[in-house]
Amino acid sequence: MIFIINLAANIYLLPHTNQIMNNFVNKYVNDKTDFSTKTNIHMRLDSSTYINMESFDIKNNVGYKFNLDNFKGDVLYKKLVADVIKWDSLKRKWELSSYSIRYIDGLNEKMVYGLGQKKDTILDMRPDDFSAYANVYQNIPTFDLIQKVKKERVRGSGVMSDLQFEQYKRFLHPLSAFVLTLIGVALSSRKVRGGVGLPLGIGIFLSFIYIVLNQFAQMFATKGGFSPLLAVIFPSLLFGVLGIYLLYKAPK
Repeated sequence: MIFIINLAANIYLLPHTNQIMNNFVNKYVNDKTDFSTKTNIHMRLDSSTYINMESFDIKNNVGYKFNLDNFKGDVLYKKLVADVIKWDSLKRKWELSSYSIRYIDGLNEKMVYGLGQKKDTILDMRPDDFSAYANVYQNIPTFDLIQKVKKERVRGSGVMSDLQFEQYKRFLHPLSAFVLTLIGVALSSRKVRGGVGLPLGIGIFLSFIYIVLNQFAQMFATKGGFSPLLAVIFPSLLFGVLGIYLLYKAPK
């Protein structure tokens, strides 16, 4: 029952509570000067479309020195360059300023200039894709997160490990309730001189080790190239084996 409640809370409730917490942390705790601008951005929108920009102002949703390349196979056939790209939240579109478009057909080329002009365009990206806050993925609703993982497989923007870790964590971390309960039952069945103090202390110590191990696993998955799935399941698997062993050794 605890596992089912924990799983439901992880899938449906946790993203909303995380959003409240992380909005507060990002606004009042994190140093905003370190996160106001993201630089040197490269992203693949689909199998034939690539973008890059020199910098993106996260606060104002404005990018600078924007480039968009369209390919047919390995051949570049269209290149768009804009001094400024800005997200229009009302139109739900991107607005390009001072742009030029180069069409390439073999040895033939055509240039379209929009210097000093503006142009609306629809691109498969949103300002949230450029967020510099590592905790932004914790705020995404679970089923939106699953879709974002599928999209990032194509994009290759470098956040795949973070997204996959968050996805697996929501479905597999509820196992910790079962694992720690198993260890608790095994320890509480032992009668020792002095009462429950020693088993309680051992239980608290093991819980602390479990939490620390989870944090290390997350760090290795998101920063060290370790498999996100293994990082999520390894602590529960290790302590599950320990719990079964302690239960086997417990007095009958």
